[in-house]
Amino acid sequence: MIISAGQVQSLLRLQLGSYHKSNPVTAVSGLKADTLELSNRAKEMQLAKEITLKSADVRADKVNELKKQIKEGKYQVSAADIAEKMIDRSLVDVLARG
Repeated sequence: MIISAGQVQSLLRLQLGSYHKSNPVTAVSGLKADTLELSNRAKEMQLAKEITLKSADVRADKVNELKKQIKEGKYQVSAADIAEKMIDRSLVDVLARG
């Protein structure tokens, strides 16, 4: 499955919307503890990394089979299938922006 950039951005916006910043911890002596404040971009990168690590592994057997077919010149995709996927991707991106 191919995931478009629009879908990734949509997912990140949804996840960041539910992301809650933890309260800074203060030391027992009453001194203010060090705090770390991440930029929105850093939070997006951290979330993208977490999502990627949780996702299913690449299906190496399928990838290798497709590579073999391409190398041997046996991999064929119809123009209609390509056009259909292009339209699907475009619609998904439009809906993701919505």
